[in-house]
Amino acid sequence: MASAAVISQICLPQSGSILLGVVGIALTAIAYLIAVLDPHNLIVKHTLSLREGSYAFGLWKKPPVPIYLRVYIFNVTNSEAFLRGEERLHLQEVGPFVYREEMENANPTFGTEADDSLTFEPRRTVHYEPDMSLGSLQDKIIVPNLSLVAIASLLHKSSIWTNLALSTLVNYLASRPFLQLSVEEYLWGYEEPLLSLASTFLPSWITFSTLGLLDRLYAMDSYNITIKDGRIDPNNIYKIEKVNGAANLGKWAWLDPPDPDEMDLYKACKMRDTIVGTYEGMLFPQNVGRNTSLRVYRDAMCRPLILQYQKDVTIGKDLPAIRFQPPLDFLNSTHPENACHCLKNKEKCLPDGLTDMSPCYFNFPIAVSYPHFYLADPRIQQNVLGMFPDEEKHQSFIDIQPVAGIPMQAHSRIQLNMIVKDTTQIRRAAPFKNLILPIVWTDLSLDQLPPSLMYVVHLLVVIVPIIQQSAIFGLSCAGGAMILACLLIHCYSWIEIRKKSIAHKSSKKWNQLVAISSNGKTTRYIPVEGNKLTACTINHNKLQEKLGHYIAAGYTHNSEDHLSGQPLLKTISMTKTCV
Repeated sequence: MASAAVISQICLPQSGSILLGVVGIALTAIAYLIAVLDPHNLIVKHTLSLREGSYAFGLWKKPPVPIYLRVYIFNVTNSEAFLRGEERLHLQEVGPFVYREEMENANPTFGTEADDSLTFEPRRTVHYEPDMSLGSLQDKIIVPNLSLVAIASLLHKSSIWTNLALSTLVNYLASRPFLQLSVEEYLWGYEEPLLSLASTFLPSWITFSTLGLLDRLYAMDSYNITIKDGRIDPNNIYKIEKVNGAANLGKWAWLDPPDPDEMDLYKACKMRDTIVGTYEGMLFPQNVGRNTSLRVYRDAMCRPLILQYQKDVTIGKDLPAIRFQPPLDFLNSTHPENACHCLKNKEKCLPDGLTDMSPCYFNFPIAVSYPHFYLADPRIQQNVLGMFPDEEKHQSFIDIQPVAGIPMQAHSRIQLNMIVKDTTQIRRAAPFKNLILPIVWTDLSLDQLPPSLMYVVHLLVVIVPIIQQSAIFGLSCAGGAMILACLLIHCYSWIEIRKKSIAHKSSKKWNQLVAISSNGKTTRYIPVEGNKLTACTINHNKLQEKLGHYIAAGYTHNSEDHLSGQPLLKTISMTKTCV
């Protein structure tokens, strides 16, 4: 009877503690599953997977990102004095003339599961932004006659008779060494008699009759590109596989097999010529690392652009990004991908800071540098005035959010130059001999993401990880606290059971219980020594103090056999002497 009473007192707290422990274990298990499954990573992968209908597919197909092309033209301010040989060529930068570039990857076609490819037609259109421009497209500028200078430079090794014929033709056509054009004409096309004649008689070489700088740059755009969609290997997503059906540009690789000691340079030139594994630059794989070397291809550059980690940056208040930029020697002749090209043709070895691009520009002697010859050999500027290189204004870089692989801001800055050879045999082109002539420089930039895209990136990169980590921490703490509380309750209960089992343990002395009843219901049992209820028994067990408040309340006291009896004070003499 006593054991049953003890268990009935403890059963309710024990049941509650068990439930508390079960809930605690469940919460801890959920926290563990969240940490192992990493829902944040699953959400990012689902959102940025390149499959039809996905968010990333819509972002890639028609990027909502404003891309701006800023064009800076070098206006000649002393053409007459230069032609007379009195002064060095003085150039004045004018612009920028700003165009907004819209891009659409049209007619996307997914390949089979075996090759995980995606083929599309890139389409770019530009819109002039007068409010962002400094100047008007109708402003007049004075610029070198590029057709005259380029053709005269190309024929510098020709026979005297060839140069005499060209000189006669130039005089007959009245081709002038400098032209006064509007900015719009210079960028999008103007007629020049010598160029028109060349396109008529040499259509396989010169395929255009008017010359415009931006017109020619955008005419170089590819009409068909194949990339990896990442179904087989997510690390290969967005990597270019083919351009116009070919894996190579066919501009830089050696045609002849290399000598054994030339193998490294041969491989470098082959790398310069291949576009396999490069990126368009609009999107990159997730989790871009700092030790990653990125190769970006754009037709105007006519070779992959190498990008290496420079530093960590923060976009806005709390969005982390990684800055990549070309290596400092990227345009130097000492760089393997440049040295390999000039090894076979010493004329292609240019001063540091310049790299030959003539195979991509109709074999015109065009070279690329950074704007204002930034990072170039200082001697290049000796024959021209008006160059003011500045790291902040003229370096190229791209800031990539590494988790999402989305560019946050970027500036691709290049300058087109003409490498003029000995043009002394063509009188009207003679003043330009041996001159490195700056033509124009451009800044293709992503200034910032639109608010809608910035919100998505911020949600994926900042908010969701915070929610996930908070959930893991909160569930772990709550679960741990509940498990600890369960253990404490069980320890306390065990101690109480131990105390009561000792107090109620059967012995020769404790063999009778007094049942305390109220309103006919037994509420508690108290052990009493002896077989009979006497005052001595009560005094010996100090029951008087224990039962006093019950007796005062008029409770009835029954023996263990539950026989009805009179109130204790009426049946037991409390004045009996106890020995």
